[in-house]
Amino acid sequence: MAITLRPGEQKLYEAKLHWSTYLGPIGWLALGVIILVAALVGIISSQANLTGATYLSGVLFWLLMFIHPLVLQWLTRNCTEYVITDQRVYVERGILNKSKLDIPLPKVNDLELTQGLLQRIMNTGNVRILTGNDQATVLSNLDNPEEFRSAISEQISTRRTA
Repeated sequence: MAITLRPGEQKLYEAKLHWSTYLGPIGWLALGVIILVAALVGIISSQANLTGATYLSGVLFWLLMFIHPLVLQWLTRNCTEYVITDQRVYVERGILNKSKLDIPLPKVNDLELTQGLLQRIMNTGNVRILTGNDQATVLSNLDNPEEFRSAISEQISTRRTA
């Protein structure tokens, strides 16, 4: 997954989703570990006689329930790309179904950065790119959102003065 640059185009800044997007899946996995340990302690203390198929189905259920959100978030984070070039903002999202969006810099009317208190502490946030369209393009949970917004803003002002 990589942006294909146009002739004469230069990549200026690239952003990723913030690591905090893993907090929910990690919390879910921690709950799963607690449940798994409790189940194993219960099985050992009761000296239950489990068949291999019962044990295997339990382990598979546990894997599906508690590990898949972490794997899905990892795939989402690695399959999301936000790039600023000297000509456009490029947004690519999706694991199986891809969504690719080019926003030409001259079309950007305004930028909006929103951060809650916890987002400010962790240096994450959301950037809304407003164009002539009715709906803004929202880039959620960006790592270093102020740098991303500044890079776009600087490129817009450079283009307007040139």
